[in-house]
Amino acid sequence: MADVWTLPTSMVQKIPLDTSISGTAPPLWVRSEGSLFTTNKYGLGNGMGDMRIRFKGNNWNNVALSVLGKNVMGTIQDWVAPDDWLCSGYTLKDLRMGTMEISKMWEMQRAESSGMTWALRFVGFALAWIAFCLLAGPLEVATDCIPCIGPMLCNAVSAIACCVSCLPAIACTMGVVGVVWIVMRPMVGIPLIIIFLLVMIGMIVWKCCFTKKSKKVYDSEGQQDDPGTVVGKQDVEVKQYSGPVDEALARSFIHALRAEYVQNEAGAVGVVFDANGNAEGALGPYEEEVRAAGDKAACIDSIAQRWNLVI
Repeated sequence: MADVWTLPTSMVQKIPLDTSISGTAPPLWVRSEGSLFTTNKYGLGNGMGDMRIRFKGNNWNNVALSVLGKNVMGTIQDWVAPDDWLCSGYTLKDLRMGTMEISKMWEMQRAESSGMTWALRFVGFALAWIAFCLLAGPLEVATDCIPCIGPMLCNAVSAIACCVSCLPAIACTMGVVGVVWIVMRPMVGIPLIIIFLLVMIGMIVWKCCFTKKSKKVYDSEGQQDDPGTVVGKQDVEVKQYSGPVDEALARSFIHALRAEYVQNEAGAVGVVFDANGNAEGALGPYEEEVRAAGDKAACIDSIAQRWNLVI
């Protein structure tokens, strides 16, 4: 019987105080209604400092309790279930009002545990959904900067991002739940993992197809065609360097021409010729051409173009 056991403080605090207590009011206190007592003995005037107290206690007409725990020398303590694979010991201790069958207490605890589990799952799904929605935040800011229609486009992008991000959020939630359940309950975990993989594979395939369709195709005149449509596509001929000396020396010579005849750095071309003794015979006529030109910068650019030299 429960009356021969001692309950710890943590269990006693679970006993509800839901019965009003009535009695004689002490001096300077007035019983207003039921268990409500008021006084103005501490008042400062205009109702300030008045006090109201309501007393409640246990219902002595219903003193039966149902307690679940471990009996240790007449005291109900926590009962810890043995550790299992991937599960630490579960602590069990509960108190319910009234006389209750053990099976009913199990069902009530199972329902409470299931409710908490589903609440945590929905919270995790909501957080994943919000996280995927926030990935589109930069797009919303960019569209909001468009004059006149920016706010409208921003709202549209936000709505689209909310809808699109739902699918990966569901997939990630199923993936996490499936990983947890795949060992404990394979018949539940494996289908969840399969759904997660199918969604991820589908998104990857869609991404690859979308990328291929979005490739920009240019015609032979350099005009951009619509994505995914090939109009007048031709092979672009890459012109090779055709200067009188090797390409590295030609670049040095062009830079020296600019330095001496455009930036007025005297002797720049001579330094290149001194470092490459055989170059003066091949490059000397081009220096004379620049020296005789009126627009020396344009003449240097013309020489580089004739050699197909990209500076």
